[in-house]
Amino acid sequence: MPGLLQIPDYTQAVYEWFLPGGSNEITRAVRERMSRQDIIWDTDRRFEFLIFENALWSMPGSLQTQLNQLDRLVQMSGRPNIFIGTIAVGVNLPPVVHEFHMV
Repeated sequence: MPGLLQIPDYTQAVYEWFLPGGSNEITRAVRERMSRQDIIWDTDRRFEFLIFENALWSMPGSLQTQLNQLDRLVQMSGRPNIFIGTIAVGVNLPPVVHEFHMV
């Protein structure tokens, strides 16, 4: 799940997977990630996100957190400067050698 689309509870659950017991670090990291999301409200910028379908089925946190995260995706997909696409399970993709592009 792209960080710019995450809700605080989802982000917290992700960090708890990787930093068990690191509550001070987790709180700070969640706050920092949420502050970076301010950029998506700039309608002069365009954002395109591709999310693997598996990421939508295997979300961390409680059921309520998962539902809230899915609701966030629906809300963001309605914004004029945001495109969210999914890559379905089973789609054959060409091999990619660790590429990351930011435009």
